[in-house]
Amino acid sequence: MKALEFEVEIDNGTVKIPKRYLNELKKRFRIIILLDEEVKPRKNMHLKDKFKSMKLDTEDFEFDRDEAHER
Repeated sequence: MKALEFEVEIDNGTVKIPKRYLNELKKRFRIIILLDEEVKPRKNMHLKDKFKSMKLDTEDFEFDRDEAHER
């Protein structure tokens, strides 16, 4: 199975497939729709409070800058 990915807007229930993909499609195919979810900020929430949800313990973390730049 081959996957094609593109973003489109729905026009009255119709999804228009870009022309560059039409030659690859057969008479019958499967469509999976992924919806982008909007994240609505909570009322009275400050920007700095949004970043408090994750904490990392870096006490035992060893960082070698030269090793990182090798990649």
